[in-house]
Amino acid sequence: MRQQNPVYIMIDCLIIEDNYAFGLDTKIKCEGLGMNVIKLITEPDQIESTVASCDPDIILSDVKLGPNIFAFDILGKIPDLPPVIFFSSYNDEKLYSRSKLAQPYVYLIKPFDDITLMSAIDGALRDKQKEQKDSGDIRRDANKLFVRSKGKLVSVKPRQIVYVESEGNYCYIFAEDRKIVIRSSLQNVLKKIGLREFIQIHRGYVINVNYIEEFNISSNQVKINNVLLPVGRSYKKSLNLLLSTLG
Repeated sequence: MRQQNPVYIMIDCLIIEDNYAFGLDTKIKCEGLGMNVIKLITEPDQIESTVASCDPDIILSDVKLGPNIFAFDILGKIPDLPPVIFFSSYNDEKLYSRSKLAQPYVYLIKPFDDITLMSAIDGALRDKQKEQKDSGDIRRDANKLFVRSKGKLVSVKPRQIVYVESEGNYCYIFAEDRKIVIRSSLQNVLKKIGLREFIQIHRGYVINVNYIEEFNISSNQVKINNVLLPVGRSYKKSLNLLLSTLG
C-alpha cells in the first residue's frame, strides 16, 4: 500500500478526465499523496456545477475532453477558480497557449510520474498561498468586485473595467467612470475579475479586450479608451488568439 504524504492531507482535489482509466490512475496517485479526491468527472457538462458545489482546493484536468471540447473553455468562465493543473497527451504549443487563457498554474504532458505531479501540486499551492496573502484588499461577490482603496470599501462591476496597471505593490484599476488604487498584484486582480475577455498584455498591464480600439502589431501597442498601452512579445500570441476566439 502506498504511504500517504502528510503534506497534502486536507487538500480537496477535483479530477476532470474523459478517459476513465487514466482518470482512475490519477485519482490513485493523488490519494497516495494524501489528497482527498472529491470526485472524478468524466462528462464536461458536470464541471461547472461540481466546481460550484464542491469548492475544491485544486483541479487536475485533461485539456481535451472530446471532439472540439476543451476544459479551458469551460473552466475559463468560472470566477474565483482554484489552482488548475492541466495535462495532455498533445505536445502542442497552440493548445498550451489556448489553455493559458484559463490561467492554469501548471501544464503537464502525459504520462507523468508521482514526482512530477508532486512538483506541480507544490507550485500550484505555493502560488495560491501567495495570492491569498496578497488578496486582502480585493474580493469577488456575485457580479461585483469589492476593493479597499484609500481606507474605503468600494465596488465596481468587472465588465466596466477598461484596464489595470501595476506599479510596485499597487494596482490602478481604470473603470469607465473612475480610477481605483488598491494594494494587490496584477495576477491577483486578473484572477479576481475572472472573465475571459480580460488578458494580461504586458508585465504591467491587464486589459478588457472589449475596449480595444486598435491593435498595432508592428509597434506592439493597443489603443484602448484613447490610451496607448504596450504589448509584450511573450503576450502577443495569447492576445491574438483571444481576439480570434472572441471573434
